[in-house]
Amino acid sequence: MSILSSRMVGLVQLLLKFSAATSLIEDYAACLELRSEECQTIENSSDDPGVLIMQLLIDNISRPAPNITHLLLKLDLDTFVERTVLQAKFHYSCLKVVLEILEKLSKPDVNALLHEFGFQ
Repeated sequence: MSILSSRMVGLVQLLLKFSAATSLIEDYAACLELRSEECQTIENSSDDPGVLIMQLLIDNISRPAPNITHLLLKLDLDTFVERTVLQAKFHYSCLKVVLEILEKLSKPDVNALLHEFGFQ
């Protein structure tokens, strides 16, 4: 998954320039949220959209800012990421969905992998 950011250094800037960032953030968040509400056990984690999104977030978080994880978590890309004031309850993003997943810890038998990645 880290290949996404390593291959396209200016990916985030490109998405912002062409106004594609907002819909991408919302689509990824919706996909992650939908996955957390499903009732099916994850059989093949390499095909599971929720697991893949969480892996994407984890694999790219340490890359130079701004990166795809910073974008999908809706961190403030105009300031230093470390100085971002997290307002997860106000912005629909992967950060909000991950925090909701961890807050509820619903369906532990089905969402165990999502919970594990969320704590990472």
